[in-house]
Amino acid sequence: MFNESDQYVKNALIQIFRSEINVIRCYREFIKALPLHGSSIYQAGSNLLLNRLQHDNFTQAIDAAFSVSNRPGSLLVPRIKGREITWAQFIGALVNENSNSLPDYDPDSTDESIYYKGEKVTFLNGEMGSFDPNQVKKYRTFIMNAQNDYLMNVNFAARLFPEFISIYFGLKSGTVSDFQDIGVSSLSLLQDCVLFPRVIHFKSEPSEESLATPVKASAWAYEVLADVKLGYLNADLMELLRYDTRFANNRQDIFTLLCDSQSMRD
Repeated sequence: MFNESDQYVKNALIQIFRSEINVIRCYREFIKALPLHGSSIYQAGSNLLLNRLQHDNFTQAIDAAFSVSNRPGSLLVPRIKGREITWAQFIGALVNENSNSLPDYDPDSTDESIYYKGEKVTFLNGEMGSFDPNQVKKYRTFIMNAQNDYLMNVNFAARLFPEFISIYFGLKSGTVSDFQDIGVSSLSLLQDCVLFPRVIHFKSEPSEESLATPVKASAWAYEVLADVKLGYLNADLMELLRYDTRFANNRQDIFTLLCDSQSMRD
């Protein structure tokens, strides 16, 4: 996909890939500090997926994902008030500076007005511990900074390589052109976390040769990428990350293979 002589463009795209990994790492730390009650809008996946973010193999998986120099789609997805939206909808809200379509930070959902410092709580990641509002504020700042850094990297790359950005996020060329013109003032509209780790849902199809019940499962997008990188999954499975709607999800051999692998992981 890349012109080997254009190192400048390649470096810009690598910055996108690496900065979205940083968002995922920050999200993992953020949910360690968030109390379960009052934090549902920050839950990006099922309880099982959230627990897997804390698994011992997270470091190996996220490091493997970090080292991949190309992929067909982002590992992140926008979420507004607990609901997943398309990248086109999110960028449209930024371009039009539509604050009504973007979240406002509600400090009452995470500060000491609900829990006292040191109070025993269940955190969003499923662990138990003592609530510390200062930790919430610290990790929220980290993820906001990582989020803004990522969006600025995307904005920069959109000017250099708009065709790639169009495919990477499943955007029309006009939307990419509009995004090229946004600046820091537009990003200042983001008062809360809007970018979350992306979840890939898949299922196996029933077969005439087998009486087995079709399997439905989910995985973090970074897990799919990491397993391909580490050789656990066929490289064709990378297509599951594609946002481009021209990709037809009709390769049941891929879905069945991924379901089998994910079931063994769980």
